[in-house]
Amino acid sequence: MREKVIPSNPLDGYRSVKYVNPVRDFLTEQELDEIEKLITDPKVPDYYKSAANWFLFCCYSGLRYGDAANFDKSKIVDGKIILRTEKTGTDVSIPVHEKLQTFIDRINEPLTTNQDFTPSLIRAPLQNLLFGHPAQCFIVVRTRSYASSISS
Repeated sequence: MREKVIPSNPLDGYRSVKYVNPVRDFLTEQELDEIEKLITDPKVPDYYKSAANWFLFCCYSGLRYGDAANFDKSKIVDGKIILRTEKTGTDVSIPVHEKLQTFIDRINEPLTTNQDFTPSLIRAPLQNLLFGHPAQCFIVVRTRSYASSISS
């Protein structure tokens, strides 16, 4: 416009789109209990059980999928999971409380790829509970109550 290449500003009258915060769903303790029942139900196929166990491991540890995929039992030192996160490169130390230990004890195969994990969750009987990123959201809600049980 200054150089008179175009006669008017093409953005005159344009209104920018307003950002709206996304709605996050959190799992309730009852929903987590339902998922945990999948692990012990003899009618549920093993790949559902494994996916449900890994999902609950993520819920109770607060680890992202990528960090859970890098987890093995050798990363437990003095009752804490010690590892460097994949996304941020931050070193973390996560206390292994009693509930988390139950899921660690059930791990009998590595979590290989997201392609293996996600389809099992989507096909699982509780697919509406297991879709998206509720594992990361859940830890925020539960931290206070488990922190008190860890320090006791």
